[in-house]
Amino acid sequence: MLSSLSIAYLFLGGTGAGAVLVACLLDMLWAHESFGAAAPCSLGASSLQHRAIAFTCAAGTLCLIAGSLCLLFDLGRLDRAIFLIQNPSLTYLTFGAVALGLLIACAAFLTLVRFVYVPIIPGVLVVVIESLACVLSLGVMLYTGLLLDSLGSVSVWNTPLVPMLFLLSSASCGIAVALVCAFFDGHAVGGFAVPRILIFADAAIVSGEFVATVLYGLFPPVGASFASLATGDALVLLLWWLGFVFCGIAAPLVLETIAHKRLSLPNRSGQAFACLAIASVLVLVGGACLRVGVVNVGSHAKMELRASIERPVQTDDTGEEWLL
Repeated sequence: MLSSLSIAYLFLGGTGAGAVLVACLLDMLWAHESFGAAAPCSLGASSLQHRAIAFTCAAGTLCLIAGSLCLLFDLGRLDRAIFLIQNPSLTYLTFGAVALGLLIACAAFLTLVRFVYVPIIPGVLVVVIESLACVLSLGVMLYTGLLLDSLGSVSVWNTPLVPMLFLLSSASCGIAVALVCAFFDGHAVGGFAVPRILIFADAAIVSGEFVATVLYGLFPPVGASFASLATGDALVLLLWWLGFVFCGIAAPLVLETIAHKRLSLPNRSGQAFACLAIASVLVLVGGACLRVGVVNVGSHAKMELRASIERPVQTDDTGEEWLL
């Protein structure tokens, strides 16, 4: 079964990719930040919306780095990671490693040009890197779900609903990171800068998570294992129903509805953003519990190798074989 480090990567990698995606989309579609010689000389001189995007991008980069470290420590040996890069193959593991590495490089560059004044960097180059980061982010977000299929031999994970759930959850967690960054930075400087589209987008994504969760429970290989979540021990019930279903889906929808109504009322914007901040924290809690819950579904399922698929086995320089 997957280790706790792998589960941590599933969450951190997905959340980091989602945050970088949200930051890039906000800049390209909403803020249109200036770079190069036209950029502000310091982040403190930037507008609130630019500061929120910068902190979101930085938070996403840190999550990606932390997730990659979890993945490296889970491999147990650094030479395995080097061997994987030197001997690429058409596997989910190779795809994820390459996409993750490229995304970290892009995210680090985008964070650097926001926090450090670099007048020689043209704005066109930043837009190109942001576009590439968006594509790589989607790949990493999907890969965190596909990783379950590549690392395990449990038929309960062999469904496109797992990558779909993880994709939606990663996007929601990315929006949550953006809202949290905007709230705390805005609270410190006496103002807020969050487009309302993020509220509608997150509500739609969370609703999609609910639909995907229901379908996942009805999927034939999964249904039997889902019963263990409903009748399992106290920890299982706490993680899945309270952690994911309540904190990750139900409560955020209610709080975001309240926030939307408060934003339309005079002198209620502070309450609205407080609701959004609480909802965002709950989304992150729900995202973590989702990963643990889905892995838990597999741990209760009957282990069986899929006869139609022969998993590739790689032999490293020491002669040791390990699954890709």
